[in-house]
Amino acid sequence: MNWFVYALICPISHAVKYIGITSHPLDYRLIVHMRETHNAEKAAWISLLKSQGLTPIIKELERIHGTRARAEQREEKYVLFCLALGFPLFNKNHVPGGKAEDYIAFLNSLAKTGF
Repeated sequence: MNWFVYALICPISHAVKYIGITSHPLDYRLIVHMRETHNAEKAAWISLLKSQGLTPIIKELERIHGTRARAEQREEKYVLFCLALGFPLFNKNHVPGGKAEDYIAFLNSLAKTGF
């Protein structure tokens, strides 16, 4: 199965606000995010954007062919990376953390791709 790791990005500040995975097209996933209410902080942010006639930017970070577990591992690495850069993620509690050596290897691989 194909999975996407994606970011929701603020169209005003260009800050990464959320990292997620999906097996659906990204435009569909964005529509779902626009309607969800279970993450109160994210819902309030999206509501604020809507009131200004804006929507979050959804950006593919990585495409993965494999299992959901593999996609979740990659999602975790992107969450850790974005937190390390200081982005105020709405799903920061989603990931318990990883091994330091794996995290360093991941940062090195991202640097090679230009992320």
